[in-house]
Amino acid sequence: MNIRKRLLSFIICGVMAFSACPLTAFADDSVYTGGLCEHHTEHNDECGYIEAVEESPCTHEHTEECYRLVTDCVHEHTKECYLDGILPTEGEEKEADTCSHVCSEESGCVIKELDCNHEHSDECGYVPAKEGSPCGYWCGICAGETEESDKTDVTDEIEETDETDKTEETEEPEKSFSPMSARAIEPKEPGGGGTEVNPYKISTADELYWFAGLVNGTLEGERQNTAACAALTKDITINENVLDEDGNLNGYGSDFEQWTPIGKDYKSYYKGTFDGCGHKISGLYIDSNAEYI
Repeated sequence: MNIRKRLLSFIICGVMAFSACPLTAFADDSVYTGGLCEHHTEHNDECGYIEAVEESPCTHEHTEECYRLVTDCVHEHTKECYLDGILPTEGEEKEADTCSHVCSEESGCVIKELDCNHEHSDECGYVPAKEGSPCGYWCGICAGETEESDKTDVTDEIEETDETDKTEETEEPEKSFSPMSARAIEPKEPGGGGTEVNPYKISTADELYWFAGLVNGTLEGERQNTAACAALTKDITINENVLDEDGNLNGYGSDFEQWTPIGKDYKSYYKGTFDGCGHKISGLYIDSNAEYI
């Protein structure tokens, strides 16, 4: 009986000791940063992915024909090089009339310099390196973002709360402001060719909106060009008095000209060059709950 009690006490002590040991838990801390996922398993034209190419070295081996001989005499005259056996003084011009030195490869006066005329071809196997482009696909599901329907419900709740608060608060006199008239912009094609050498030269809001439409593919009769290049030639103001003196939005935004970002989504992300040239764009107003801006 005593043996059983002792055995039981050992078992209980072992269980208590094991329960006191710290346990390690592993968690999946991976964070989705865009690109391939279970919803985008292969790259395509829409995501813009281009695989980088590593350089393959040239296998051409230089031959004698790839070099040319260059003479650069390194011989320094000694007394034996002069008939009278006397070296010239500093600054004196004197002919070394008995010098027997002859420039050659052995004397180090004639050297070979590489002058190869080889041109790369399929035979030498040279392939230049090419820079790739990353995948521009963004998966809201893998990123754990809120579904669009949930966003709408939250937005409605916020708007209802805001309306209730406005009713309870004491009405304050509206601050006067004079925004740019809504829908006053008519997209107009700027000068230039849209290339890096000859970019579109933008100086007005109409030209800026035309360029954004070209990149986003929303211009009627114009083919989308996400790689178009542009340069500002003047400062541009889209809307005036967007914010009041306290940094808050003037009014409710309905009087402002809305701006759609250049490269509106991952399918139309901007690949070109937009050079501000020291100028600025001000008064941009965006009202959107889009996942990609």
